[in-house]
Amino acid sequence: MRSVSLAGVVMVLAASLAAPSAATEDPADEASPVARGLIVSSDVSDEGLEASAQEQAEEVGPVEVVQVAGLTDDLQTVRFDEPVPYDDAAEIADALTEQADVEWAVPDGRVVAQAASPVTPDDPLFGSQLQLWDSAASTAGGHSTKAPAFWRTSRGAGVVVAVLDTGITQHTDLRRRTVPGYDIVGADRDAAGRPLPAGHPDRYYTANDGDGRDADATDPGDWVPAGDARCHGLLAPKVDSSWHGTHVAGIIAAEQDNGTGISGIAPDARVQSVRVLGRCGGWDSDVLAGITWASGGSVSGLPRNPTPAAVLNLSLGSEYTSASAAASACRAYDTVLDGARSRGSVTVVAAGNASGPVAASTPAACRHVVAVAATGRSGRPAVYTNRGSAVDVAAFGGDASRDGSAVLSTIDTGVTTPAGPGYARRQGTSMATPAVAGAAALLRSAGVPASSVETVLRRSVQPHPTTGGDVCTTSTCGAGVLDLSRVPVTVGLTVKTTRRAYGSSAAYPVSVRIDGRHPARGRVELRRGSTVLARATLSKDGTARLKVKGSAWRIGRNDLRVVHQGGRRSSVRTVTVTKATPTVRMSVPSSVGSRTRARMSVRVTAAGVARPAGRLDVYDGRRRIASATLTSAQQGRRTIVLPRLARGDHRLRVVYTGSSTVAKKSSASRTVRSR
Repeated sequence: MRSVSLAGVVMVLAASLAAPSAATEDPADEASPVARGLIVSSDVSDEGLEASAQEQAEEVGPVEVVQVAGLTDDLQTVRFDEPVPYDDAAEIADALTEQADVEWAVPDGRVVAQAASPVTPDDPLFGSQLQLWDSAASTAGGHSTKAPAFWRTSRGAGVVVAVLDTGITQHTDLRRRTVPGYDIVGADRDAAGRPLPAGHPDRYYTANDGDGRDADATDPGDWVPAGDARCHGLLAPKVDSSWHGTHVAGIIAAEQDNGTGISGIAPDARVQSVRVLGRCGGWDSDVLAGITWASGGSVSGLPRNPTPAAVLNLSLGSEYTSASAAASACRAYDTVLDGARSRGSVTVVAAGNASGPVAASTPAACRHVVAVAATGRSGRPAVYTNRGSAVDVAAFGGDASRDGSAVLSTIDTGVTTPAGPGYARRQGTSMATPAVAGAAALLRSAGVPASSVETVLRRSVQPHPTTGGDVCTTSTCGAGVLDLSRVPVTVGLTVKTTRRAYGSSAAYPVSVRIDGRHPARGRVELRRGSTVLARATLSKDGTARLKVKGSAWRIGRNDLRVVHQGGRRSSVRTVTVTKATPTVRMSVPSSVGSRTRARMSVRVTAAGVARPAGRLDVYDGRRRIASATLTSAQQGRRTIVLPRLARGDHRLRVVYTGSSTVAKKSSASRTVRSR
C-alpha cells in the first residue's frame, strides 16, 4: 500500500496565511448607494411630471426637483438638486408609478466599471472570497468561479458532497451543512501486512484518534511531534495540524446568510465527512474503501452509507516517478472509480502540487475523474500545479508567490488538537478541487445527470489567458478556467427547457430577475447583440418570464444580455444551443420478390421540431441504393420505392442527413430476404 498525501499539503504549510481577524478581513465599508434623480416612462408632459415628482419628493424629505427632460423618445429624466440615498429615490419612484399615466419609474443610480457580485449574502467575509467573485478584477468576477451567477438557479439543495480527507471539525459555518459520515482510517499494519496488535504504541498512529473504523469522522488533528520517527519515513520535523478537510468542506458548502464567516460554492448542499487521511497522510486501501462507501457501495465490515454522495471530493493524491508507475497504481483506482460512476457519483480530484506532469499523479491520472489544476487571480497556472492532458478543468486555487492570493475558508484554530472555529487562507490544487466539486453539486441540483456533469463543467469555462508569461493551454490545464456564469442552456440556468431544437416553433421560457434592494419595474428585453429576442414586463418582485421562439436561436453559442428599460443591464450569459436529436424509424417487408420493387416507409421525428426536413439515403450494406428528399410538408414521413434486390439477404438501413435544425442520424439495420 502506497501512502497518499494531501493534495498541496506542502504548499499549504509553506505558504498558508494566518487566520484573518475581524478587523482585517471584513469587506471594506462601501459608500452607500445614491441616485441623482429618476428615469421615468410616462405620457405626462415635462411640466406635469416635474410637479408630480416634486410632490412625491416632499413626502420623503428635503429633495428638490430641478429639471425634467427627455432622455429618449420613450423616456424622461427627473433631476434632483443633489444626489440622495438610493432608498429615498426608490420610494419617490414607487409613489410615481402608482399614478395612472406613469408606466414605471426607477432611480437614476450610479454605475461603476467593476461589476459587483449578482448575489451578495450577508456573510461578512464574502468580499474576501476570491474563489466566489473577485470584485476587484478588471472584468466582472475576474477568474473566480462566479458561483453567485448560478445561485439564482440553484444553490445545491438536495445534493450530498463527500469530502474524502482528514475529517471535519466542529465549526459554526458547517454544523448545519453536514450529514453523517464515516472514519475509514483503521489500525496501522506491520511489515507482513497484519494490523498492529492491541496495545502496540503505533496501532492507531495514522488514525490518531485511539480507535479504528467507526461512525465518528471528526478530525482529531494530524500533527507530527518534533523528532518523531514513526511517520513511515515520510516526515520528521514538527508539523502542526492542517485541518485540511475542514478547509475543503467550507469551500464547498459553508452556510450562507447566517451573518457569520463565509459562503460555500454550493451553500445549500450537504457535506459528508469520509475520513481517509490522518497523520502523514493515508493509505490507498483506505481511500479506495472511502470512495466505495461514499458512493453507496459495499465495503467489508462497514454498514451501507444511508446517504450516498452525488459528488466525491478528493483533494489528495500520490506522486510517482513516472507515468507508467502511476498507470500501474491506477488499476485499483480504476476499478473502484468505475463502481462509483456506475452508482451515479461524480468524482473530482486534485491534479497535484508537484509542478510536474499530472500523468504521474494518482488518482488524478486515473479513469472517470474530473481532474483539477489550480490558477492564480489572473487565470495563469499556479506555480505549484501539476499539468497535462489528463487535466479536465482549472479553477482558482491561489498563487501566493506571484500575486499574494489564496483561498479563504474554514479551519480549526488549534495547533494540534481542535480548539474552536476559525478561518484561514490556503493555496493548492486541494483548494481548487472543492470549487469544482461545489460546481458539480450546483449542476446536479439543477437537474444535470451525473453522466453529463463533466461535459457541462468542461463547457462552463472562460478561455485560458494567452498573455502574461507562463500560461495554460487546453492540453496542459484543461478546457479553461471554471466560470459558472457560462453554464450552457442544457442546465436551464437561463433557458428553462430540456428541448434544445433550433428552428422550432416552440417557445422557450427564460427567467429574468432584476437585482436590487428595491425590485425594478417596467419592461425588460432579452438581447443577443443588438437583436431583441423577447420582451416582458417585470412583476412586483422584479422578475419576469420571457418566451423566445425556437427560430430565434442560433446553433452554437448565443451571448445573451437582459436590458432593463431603466438603463440597467445584466452580465452576459452564454447559452449553447444544439441541433435537435432525431429518431429515424423504417418499415420494410422482411421478404420480397427479386422481380418486384419493395416499398420502405420512413419516419423521422425530433423533439421540438414539428416538421423535420432533409435527405434520406437507403444503404444495402455500404452501397447506397436509393435516395429521397424529405420536405417539411411531409411532416416527417416518406415512402421510398427500392430498386429490385438480387436474391439473398440484404442488410438495409436509412441515413437521415439532417438539416440546419436537426442532427444527422441513421436507423437501425433491417435484414430483408429477396426470393
